[in-house]
Amino acid sequence: MEADFAAARRHLHAARDDLCGDDRTSGKARHALDLLLEAIVTAEKPVAMPTSSPNVVPFPPRRVP
Repeated sequence: MEADFAAARRHLHAARDDLCGDDRTSGKARHALDLLLEAIVTAEKPVAMPTSSPNVVPFPPRRVP
């Protein structure tokens, strides 16, 4: 079964919005949720293609007068 990252993000954003207090515990909890949200965004990113693909033809550098 695949992860539903969009649903996880919605729940974490809702939890973060519920922690609206100015106390230290709420602030630390919001920070922890921010880290989880960042981890989800990272997990969602597609795997980067290698920069030196055999199908890429390098162009000569541009000459600056």
